[in-house]
Amino acid sequence: MVKKAKKGNDKAFIKIFQEYEEVITHHLKLMKWIFMVGQAVKESFIVPNQLKRDSFNFSISFDEFNGNKGNWNLNIPITKIEGESFLVMDEATSKDYKIRMKKVTFTSATTEINFDLTEPINAEELNQIIRFHLYDDKGNMLKEISAGGGGCSDCENIDGKITLDTSVQYEPLKHIPDYLIIEPYISSTSENIDELRMEIPLKESE
Repeated sequence: MVKKAKKGNDKAFIKIFQEYEEVITHHLKLMKWIFMVGQAVKESFIVPNQLKRDSFNFSISFDEFNGNKGNWNLNIPITKIEGESFLVMDEATSKDYKIRMKKVTFTSATTEINFDLTEPINAEELNQIIRFHLYDDKGNMLKEISAGGGGCSDCENIDGKITLDTSVQYEPLKHIPDYLIIEPYISSTSENIDELRMEIPLKESE
């Protein structure tokens, strides 16, 4: 079942990277580097209070990197882009995992799927992290751009499992397809999890 989502502005900081073409196209390598240095950098983020603005500068400053003292400042131009979102309520379950789809969003920069992922709490230790192939209605596989969990939908450990709010971004599509196909697989072995394969309809409900 699918419904077209109403347009709106998310205030959560994590949503900046989902709703704005900050540098996804032109500065992706720079942003990847910034987050890869992670704990090595003592950083300060300056985020505008009004995210409804069409454009702004995302400022990052830090004075220590890998033990080296200094003064570095980065100003990254961020431009808001309009997208088209579809609320999706499909789900699939296997022995160890469950996927509950929530939203699919199309912009000129990305195709994004958002869902709740329930997985073993020790999936990383067991080398059982799953990833996702995404295909359009013509069978073309979309190239993955980035993925990540935005936090716990249900952080309680239930029967050794935890539920994560997960978003995965893929290359943009020129036209919105009738449906998408998601094929989860074990990252370490590339083995498909057939029970979790889903066809995601994108036609609006009557």
